[in-house]
Amino acid sequence: MKLLLKSKIFITIILIFIVLAVCIIFYRYKDNESYRSSEVSNLIINKLAQNSPKTIIDTWNFKDKKHIARFINAFNSKKRLNVKFDIRTPDYSITIVLTNNHEENYNLWLDDTSEGLIMNDNKVWQLSKSSTESMRKLLK
Repeated sequence: MKLLLKSKIFITIILIFIVLAVCIIFYRYKDNESYRSSEVSNLIINKLAQNSPKTIIDTWNFKDKKHIARFINAFNSKKRLNVKFDIRTPDYSITIVLTNNHEENYNLWLDDTSEGLIMNDNKVWQLSKSSTESMRKLLK
């Protein structure tokens, strides 16, 4: 009887650890705001005027899988910064439209001298150098 009780407790503990591991993996995936290009139906990117952030200078609406994959690969290559920024007007506003018609909005800074920054609400991420360059090329 004691052996049966001990094995049930052991199995319960193992199951709890498995559930915790899955939750941690899911949290890390969503905390980085990552997407699969297959779940994105289109990208709407607006270039914003520096003196008037409500003024749109240019717009890209990417619907083809090649451009979406290129952007999402660059977008997903970012790391979260745990700091608050007081920063200038963003260079771009980004709307990621998912295949279920849900939309996610971000701001993007791509100056010529450093890695890009992405912001959503109060979350800030820094793009890798190669991702920054990839986005610059895409938005020429």
